[in-house]
Amino acid sequence: MFNALFDLVKQFTNDSAKFNHIHGKGWTCIIGDLDIAQLTSLGEALALIDNSYTWEEHLIYIFKSCQ
Repeated sequence: MFNALFDLVKQFTNDSAKFNHIHGKGWTCIIGDLDIAQLTSLGEALALIDNSYTWEEHLIYIFKSCQ
């Protein structure tokens, strides 16, 4: 799901999605519910962009939960 979202961002902007904790600029948070599949998908998508963090560590930097 998130890989598809990041691909759409690239299609529409001609630039890849940027994340503050990876690139020093860009998205600072992503808001979602606490669905484990959603969390895992986001973390794994970010780990594909930057494998210097585990998928769980990426979530610490960017994920904010809501109910």
